[in-house]
Amino acid sequence: MKAILEFNLPEEREDHLRAIKSLDMAICLHEWGEYMRLMYRGKIEDQTLGQMMDKWRDTLDGNNINIEEILS
Repeated sequence: MKAILEFNLPEEREDHLRAIKSLDMAICLHEWGEYMRLMYRGKIEDQTLGQMMDKWRDTLDGNNINIEEILS
């Protein structure tokens, strides 16, 4: 069985980016969940909200995710 996704570019650029970035997004969410789990268990010392936001941005950047580009 095959599945073929087709997009009319540039009109459907955002839909195309969402489709090709879905694995990157899943990996990003998994990494963030692991980070939160380690914090909850005390294996990562308490973080300020600013440090957590920096970690979130680093996780997005590390997985080549640009939220503004995908949601524009």
